[in-house]
Amino acid sequence: MKANLDAWQQALEHCRQLIPPGTRVTVACSGGADSLALLLFLNHNKDALGIALEAVHIDHGFRPSSAQEGEYVARICKELGLPFHLVKLREERADWKQSASEEWARNA
Repeated sequence: MKANLDAWQQALEHCRQLIPPGTRVTVACSGGADSLALLLFLNHNKDALGIALEAVHIDHGFRPSSAQEGEYVARICKELGLPFHLVKLREERADWKQSASEEWARNA
């Protein structure tokens, strides 16, 4: 247990070095384990860090499940009381196409 606590404290200290108090932090959250862990960690420590926290989910529109992933992140943010933003590239980008590359999606 102590090792986990030490790792938690180290992560918190690292965040303190990277993020000045008063910063608005927007977590790009896919709904996967890594981005959810980051969102939950920052939410748990937002007062200690002195940050304002929000999340954004980018729905690239490439997979049939992409809408459900956005809804999942939205539900978690609602439960946490965090501002949530959803960007649907399929609707918002005129150059969207099903065959677009991952590089296109990152740039968009």
